[in-house]
Amino acid sequence: MDRELLKAKLRKIDTSIKSIESTSSWCKFYKSEYKSVVGVWHNEFRAANVQRKLALLYLCNDIMQKTRAEGNVDYVKEFYDKLPSVIKELAKGGDDKTLGAIRRLLSVWDERKIFGKSGVVRLIQGTGISLETTPVDARAQGGGASPSPKRREEAESEDLMQLRGLVTETQRDSRHIKSFERQNREELSTSVIVSGRANQEVLTEFKRMVFESIQKEKKMMDVLEKWKSKIESSISSKETRIMQIKKEELAELSARRKRKEELRNAFRADDNPSAQDLLKNLSAMSEEQRQELANKVYVAATAQQDAGNSAKRSRTGQN
Repeated sequence: MDRELLKAKLRKIDTSIKSIESTSSWCKFYKSEYKSVVGVWHNEFRAANVQRKLALLYLCNDIMQKTRAEGNVDYVKEFYDKLPSVIKELAKGGDDKTLGAIRRLLSVWDERKIFGKSGVVRLIQGTGISLETTPVDARAQGGGASPSPKRREEAESEDLMQLRGLVTETQRDSRHIKSFERQNREELSTSVIVSGRANQEVLTEFKRMVFESIQKEKKMMDVLEKWKSKIESSISSKETRIMQIKKEELAELSARRKRKEELRNAFRADDNPSAQDLLKNLSAMSEEQRQELANKVYVAATAQQDAGNSAKRSRTGQN
């Protein structure tokens, strides 16, 4: 990482979303050197005026929220070590507008638990700042995404939230890359690159943007693959349950047929007029009536069998 180039970027930064997101993307690219990035950021913060201090705080927020959404908390931890003094310094020298911006930013951090359950409370101790509950702007939200209601966030899985963040990131990166290509069309033309006349700073920045976009898309594919596995497992579980239900239905159907056949055999007697009359009556009955009669006979036969078994056990005990 070029520390001097980072200093130059931080000295040019303003509170516009475009300026913050552009610098944030550059810092995220050097996430392996997060300690150096935060160190330079802190030094520049202490030397800045109030307006640039606020811009640098928005930058800190953007970097933390985006890297956290990707599962990396290195920047969050490193910035948190510097933030107590940063918040205190801004609170002392800021006007009402600046203090309002700080409160809105702190409210987003508290709602999303960026620093855990009580991290924000510790940040504002001794500053006289209270948490703001009014809506916040895109710079405080981080990446322009609207904050979700707490109940929805609790219901959503961590994977789904990560996926949504990555989709937003990749869409925004694609827009930035296209815009960068339009602005530097000549510098990025094949003829200029091949001839060796290309502006190396422009070329390096373009390659960085494309590489970072590729990494996010790969990460998104990994998350989607996890979801694919979960969906396949869910489908398999449901198919197994359907097969079990069908098996139970077939067993019940087989048992009904067996009871019906036993009933027919019990009353099949050509020399028994009563049995013949009963068979005629059965033939005249509807399917529902026959089924009801079969169930009654089955229950009576089962009760009679149980009574016989009980009497047999009683006699055996007496002997």
